Amino acid sequence: MNGACVPGLNTGGNPLVAAFAAKMRNWRRSSRMPMKEVAMDIGISVATVSEWEHGNRFPSVEHLLAISRLARMPAPCLICGTNSHCPRGRRDRTAGPKVGPVLV
Repeated sequence: MNGACVPGLNTGGNPLVAAFAAKMRNWRRSSRMPMKEVAMDIGISVATVSEWEHGNRFPSVEHLLAISRLARMPAPCLICGTNSHCPRGRRDRTAGPKVGPVLV
């Protein structure tokens, strides 16, 4: 995914930041979870969630793992560019490396 595809997305050209921003935003919207609820659950400000979704900031490992738990999605799936690299998006689950849930 290219940051230019999303209006207002400023990724600085980093494809991982762009992928994360899009997945974070899409997950939150499809879950109908307000930014305020995400922020409260993770222990951050609403402004930080907004910065992540606009590609202006990238979460720390600690926050990435918290998002992973909240979204019930392995952390690598939050930053991969397509679902083809994500175990949850594969049709053939026998191919490729096995990635289990992120537990902390």
